[in-house]
Amino acid sequence: MERSTVRGSLHKHLDLERKIAKQAEARLRQQLQSLEDICLYHLKLLTREQRQLQREQQRLQQAVRGPGPRTARASYPGQGFHIPLPSLVPQLY
Repeated sequence: MERSTVRGSLHKHLDLERKIAKQAEARLRQQLQSLEDICLYHLKLLTREQRQLQREQQRLQQAVRGPGPRTARASYPGQGFHIPLPSLVPQLY
């Protein structure tokens, strides 16, 4: 009888340890998911900010360069030629 009581007690103890381990694993899984969500949020935020900065950089570069000569561009891809258009300001020779 004593031996079966010890085994029963041991099984209860092992069952309790398994239950605690499963709960800890579930908490870790939830925390990992939370960290992944936070990481994704910040990645999207940084990507959006990077696009805004690139647009701002292009705008500033164009402002520094000035309007430049007016050119006609091909309206379909693969055609890289440019035809200079006449200037609206008369040229003095």
